[in-house]
Amino acid sequence: MEPGRLAGPISRHFSGNANWHASLNVHKTSSDLVIESPLDGLTSTLPAPFAKNPGTPLPLRFELKTSSAGEDHATFTLGKRISARFSGETGKGSMSLHSGIVYLNEGFPNEIPDLPGIWVVGSMEEFDADQWRDLFDEMGGGSNPSPISLSGIDVDIGDFAFLGRKFGKLSISARQSGGEWDANLSGNEIGGSVRWIPEGRGRIIGKFVNLGIPESPPGETPESKVAIAKVASRNLPALDITADSFVFNRKEVGKLELVATQQGNDWKIDRLKIVNPDSVLTADGLWQGWAIHPSTRVNVRLDVHKIGKFLARFGYPDNIMRGKGSMEGWLSWAGSPQSINYASLDGKIALSASHGQFNKIDPGIGKLLGILSLQELPRRITLDFRDIFSQGLAFDNISSNFEISKGIASTKNLRIQSPAAEVDMTGKIDLDHETQDLDILVKPQLGGSVSVASSLLGGPVVGIVTWVVGKALQDPLDQLASYEYNVTGSWSDPVVKKGHE
Repeated sequence: MEPGRLAGPISRHFSGNANWHASLNVHKTSSDLVIESPLDGLTSTLPAPFAKNPGTPLPLRFELKTSSAGEDHATFTLGKRISARFSGETGKGSMSLHSGIVYLNEGFPNEIPDLPGIWVVGSMEEFDADQWRDLFDEMGGGSNPSPISLSGIDVDIGDFAFLGRKFGKLSISARQSGGEWDANLSGNEIGGSVRWIPEGRGRIIGKFVNLGIPESPPGETPESKVAIAKVASRNLPALDITADSFVFNRKEVGKLELVATQQGNDWKIDRLKIVNPDSVLTADGLWQGWAIHPSTRVNVRLDVHKIGKFLARFGYPDNIMRGKGSMEGWLSWAGSPQSINYASLDGKIALSASHGQFNKIDPGIGKLLGILSLQELPRRITLDFRDIFSQGLAFDNISSNFEISKGIASTKNLRIQSPAAEVDMTGKIDLDHETQDLDILVKPQLGGSVSVASSLLGGPVVGIVTWVVGKALQDPLDQLASYEYNVTGSWSDPVVKKGHE
């Protein structure tokens, strides 16, 4: 048997040759055809479980029994990987199937259940949805009706992959009725139910107990771009997804609600809501040209009930005690919603926070924009004031408006009000190049030098305020009124000068 004799686009996945044997027994009212081959010299680049290296035997056996009564039966085995039995009617070189069952990695059981329709059961070590989608496209996709109509699937997958992401173990139990599919999914990342409604472009309704999106592989490969582009070329179904527990890049985000619809090459995000004990995020917007040249624009509102726990949830623990706050505005950038491209970031954001306290932390860990999940203020400064300040800054209010253009965030009114001091900040922060040009006015509370010394350290303004207030405390108490400073340079090595120096 030579691959060149195999018809259709699937033949390009085979190379080499293999011996085969066929026997045909013809009776008055029936016939029996058997084809067998060890396939030892054949190479297959089909997706698993049909992939095969040369020189490795993989016994193939196919048997077709026909009868004049019109009921024909076919059995198929491929080593221990696949066993199948089908019933139907043969004619004009093809077989019209009306029932059958495919066993994966199990072989034929002692008793084969008599189930209506076509079923797939068993287990697979791996299943790469991208490879199978490519093969489906090669074979004509959905342009021609398939002679096989599945009724149900019960499969355990050891390693499930989709769009370049590894989801690990996944068990699928699905049933088809009236063209609609209902499935239960259970695995490392996914647990819940999914309904597929085919009308129009279709709709997927997912109700998950847990839904996790694994981290993407380091760097975007050409293969992953092609995979995404091929998915985008289809008319994708609308999404109506809820998850009691949503995990993204190994972080427990909260409860998820997502309603989105594909519009041409864009995704319209009708509703995105993430709720956890610490915060509520709501957003809507557009993910334009999402497969080839993606860009994102969202209207967003974030209400935080417990700032400290909110920051800890996203990897910044022990920075703030108590406190609540909010952020509202719009943002746009070149790229997908999963990560912000700071060089192209535009937007307007208003933020406020109240009744919290920055914990004592090492200078450099503090964040200016960590509360906004945008970027850090200077990570460190050349002076270390841990021997001077023993507590964190307790604040009554923090407020500001930011205008962002091509990654540069500008503010004219960032104000921090606390029992120890009042801080006003204006200037620009380059989020892409990690530099700043800020003017800071510090107004310590007169007669409160001890309060200042015990209150100011760390948090979002640690790199600037600790240095500024430290300098202020070196002056005589009767000269404390207000102090101006300018901060330039990089976040890793900022240059701080007293006003008009």
